[in-house]
Amino acid sequence: MKHYTVKVTLYGIKPEIWRRFTVPAHYTFAQFHTALQYAMGWEHQYDHEFRHGKGKFLRDVIAQPHPDRFKGADSFQNENDITLQGFIGRIKLPKRFLYLYDYADEWIHEVAIENSFESEETEPKMIEGARACPPEACGGTIEYYELCDGMVSWYEGIWDAEKFNIEEFDFKPKPKKKARRRR
Repeated sequence: MKHYTVKVTLYGIKPEIWRRFTVPAHYTFAQFHTALQYAMGWEHQYDHEFRHGKGKFLRDVIAQPHPDRFKGADSFQNENDITLQGFIGRIKLPKRFLYLYDYADEWIHEVAIENSFESEETEPKMIEGARACPPEACGGTIEYYELCDGMVSWYEGIWDAEKFNIEEFDFKPKPKKKARRRR
C-alpha cells in the first residue's frame, strides 16, 4: 500500500515545533486532519482548513463545507471527497501546502509531503519531532510565548514546551476535552 512521509511545522514559533510521520496515501483530507491533530497534540476542538495554490495567497481550499466562509476561494473541495493520493497525483514531491487550525488562535502549519513509499502499515506512524504543541486555545503565538515565560495566570494545566515523547503518539482516538477559551 502506498504511503507518504509528511513533515508538519508550526509557523511563528522558534525554536520550531514540528513532526514527521507517515500516512496512507488513500486517506481523505478529513482523515489526514485527524492524523495531524494527533501528531501535533491538538484536541480536535476547532475548525480547520487546508490551503494550496500558486502565489502567496493560496486561494484554493480543502475543508468541511461551509457556505459563507469560503466564498472568496478560487476553488473549494470537500475534505471528505478528496484523498491525499488524488490531490498529489503525479506531481514531483515534495508538495507543500498550509493547514490552518483554530480560526481564533490562527495556528498555521506548513505541511510538506516529502516522499512516497510502499508499506504494509495500515495506520499513520510517528517518525520524529521536536517540542510540545501549544496547549489548546492558549491564545495564539504571542500568548504562547507569554505562557513559555510564565507570564500568564489563566493557564491551569501542566505543560512543558520542550517535551516531545514519540511513545505518546499512537494516532488512536482520544476522549475529547471540553473546549475552553481563555478570558
